[in-house]
Amino acid sequence: MMKVDYKHNGIEFSVTAHKRRTERRAFGRGYSGDPTHYTYTITIKRGEVAEDFKFHDSIYNYQRGITETEDMINGALDCIISEYYDWKNCSSAEDFAEEFGYDYYEEKRHVNAVWKAISKNGEKVERLFSEDEAEEISTFVSGLA
Repeated sequence: MMKVDYKHNGIEFSVTAHKRRTERRAFGRGYSGDPTHYTYTITIKRGEVAEDFKFHDSIYNYQRGITETEDMINGALDCIISEYYDWKNCSSAEDFAEEFGYDYYEEKRHVNAVWKAISKNGEKVERLFSEDEAEEISTFVSGLA
């Protein structure tokens, strides 16, 4: 487990990462290598509010033995906030499909599952931060890379 505390422009919160090895599951379309990688539970805590998010690290990091690092946590936080904006900027699963190049009618089950997960995570981010705070965090974390 690794924990990073953040303080930026009056916004204070912490992020912890707990890893779990994910073995030989299908990782992505067309990938023929060993898909073993780490899946993290990323917990963002602000005051008394704590929310958990799933984050899949790269196969490359697993193969190289790279685990919890501050850069990985910053990257996970950046992905969570970016996904929040994907959710905020799309009004429905159909809108999401159009924005990200899916054919909604051919991939309806997949698109709806992804949209449901993004919506759930977006609601979690909203319990932690205002939209302005999320934007501030996104800018801050992007600058750390």
